[in-house]
Amino acid sequence: MERRKFLIGAGGTAIAASALVGSGAFTSVEADRDITIDVEDDSDAFLALSAADTSNGDEYVEEEDGIISISITDTDAGGEGVNRDATTTFDSLLNVENQGTQEVYFGYENGDLTNAGVALYQSDADNGGGLNFDTTPDQIPRLEAGESIEVGLFIFDTDAWEDEVGEGGGTVSVTLVASEEDPT
Repeated sequence: MERRKFLIGAGGTAIAASALVGSGAFTSVEADRDITIDVEDDSDAFLALSAADTSNGDEYVEEEDGIISISITDTDAGGEGVNRDATTTFDSLLNVENQGTQEVYFGYENGDLTNAGVALYQSDADNGGGLNFDTTPDQIPRLEAGESIEVGLFIFDTDAWEDEVGEGGGTVSVTLVASEEDPT
């Protein structure tokens, strides 16, 4: 008698479980939804990049087809580059503004200039102003929506630049990270 109750109970449980799993189950869903993405120039994007309103911003920051670049090559006064075996600082080159809707951390990764002897820094920072996610995580600034900072360029190893890059240029990946905690 106990064995019969057990078999009936086990069979009932299996039927109930299969009904529970089988009801509402589906293999796939395909649904079309609208998505709109605006692609903007650097100065109008969520991460707004523009030349700082300084003599360095005017002289060394260029905008072509809406894309910002830094060119430390020649000047209107006749200079053609930085000194060999020297450390050179270009304060306040770029203005970086958070035009998004939430607080973000702003920093960069060297990209293809990892060993090239250059660094970006926050021009008006009291903490040294390092912005490299790899080497200065405790200094990465947090920008509230609408807040901006000025960024400069520090060239600390001209030999490394020449060895790594030569006569050409390279890229640096600037990054905004939305995070409640330090993203590093």
